[in-house]
Amino acid sequence: MHTSKLEREELLQAAFRSMDADGNGKISVAELGAELRRMGIADDARELLATADEDGDGTISYQEFRNLIRGTGAGGSCAGGMLPLAAQPPAQHQAARLYNPFMTLDD
Repeated sequence: MHTSKLEREELLQAAFRSMDADGNGKISVAELGAELRRMGIADDARELLATADEDGDGTISYQEFRNLIRGTGAGGSCAGGMLPLAAQPPAQHQAARLYNPFMTLDD
């Protein structure tokens, strides 16, 4: 099934909002940890947050989340999207496992 860029962006926004439990526009380590536990992933939320936290404020903004999923921010180095899973840092690999549908956002 082909999904338009707009539809993928809306899905990504919905995924971010679902993780942002308090609705403040940022994902905290506690919110990220809760999502990882909900998904049955035992990885360290602090490690994944550190991978995505480009501005060092201790949270993940929507843009940082989007960059992490696309692999274009501090947590990724491939401008065309997420790195192949085997080449990703462990924390970025977890993001890919969580939100696999968004790995081709820039089609």
